[in-house]
Amino acid sequence: MREQWHPLLFAISPVLFLYAHNSANLPVEVLGRPLLAAPMLGITALVLARIVVRDAARGALLASAMMLQWATYGYVLALLSAAGSVGEALGHHRVIMPLGIILLSMLIIALRRGHPGLAWTRYLSLAARGRSLSLVAFSLLMISTGMWQDAHRPSAEGELINPVAATRPILNPSEDIYHIVLDGYPRADVLDDLYGLDNGPFLAALRTRGFCVADSARSNYAQTLLSVVSTLTGRYFEEPDVSTNEGEVFRRHLARRLKEVLRRRSLVADGAWTRAFATGYSATEILDADVYQGPVISLNEFERALVAMTHWTPC
Repeated sequence: MREQWHPLLFAISPVLFLYAHNSANLPVEVLGRPLLAAPMLGITALVLARIVVRDAARGALLASAMMLQWATYGYVLALLSAAGSVGEALGHHRVIMPLGIILLSMLIIALRRGHPGLAWTRYLSLAARGRSLSLVAFSLLMISTGMWQDAHRPSAEGELINPVAATRPILNPSEDIYHIVLDGYPRADVLDDLYGLDNGPFLAALRTRGFCVADSARSNYAQTLLSVVSTLTGRYFEEPDVSTNEGEVFRRHLARRLKEVLRRRSLVADGAWTRAFATGYSATEILDADVYQGPVISLNEFERALVAMTHWTPC
């Protein structure tokens, strides 16, 4: 059993791989639930496969094949959908899913009949262990490299972590203060010019409730994270090229510092409390607010992306 752990590594490899390529925008906490669920899935596949093929080593090979099919399903679907007319015709659940079931069934039949032989089973098991270990090690290397670069990055963005104090703090606010950012929601004139949509009734309803609506508002940046940090700190900063490594490290820094900015921002006098709502975007989730409101059971954006790239993609 000690040499049959490769299905577990194949199970957690897509979790680490996806995070490694998105760590600039996501806190490490999003790995918690997936890294608990993935090994459980691998253990379940290993137990079932061993029962089906009635052999421990071949069962581990079958379980690894199941985990690979599960982990790569969404990627194969996306690649085929973007590969021209032929690929687009094949890149559908009704084609890929039956084909995967057929290939898996053929593998089960071969393993139950004792193929491959004992020597080949050992070679394949060794290859599976090496491959699974390399996948996990590569993702961990990417994640640790990003964290090291983040920790050792020169503090050239010092202004971003020193928020501007409110010049006129509200000592005894008689009403709650709401700061609502409608991400990706255009101004009324833009909606009217581009889509012919009259947003007047919605804005009038907000004003009736006492809200101040900025009719000529402009975002400092075209991306949520950059714009929110700039708004809350009252500072402008030069945006690095996000396609470069420096840009990735900078975005990771912003995601981490946003929480600090919000905690230290002095909008009201001491003793006031804050309420935050789920945003669906991990970089802007304020989990340590006095009151955090969100769905009782929900998937964060990382978990949704993981589901979308595996065999559990909705049909």
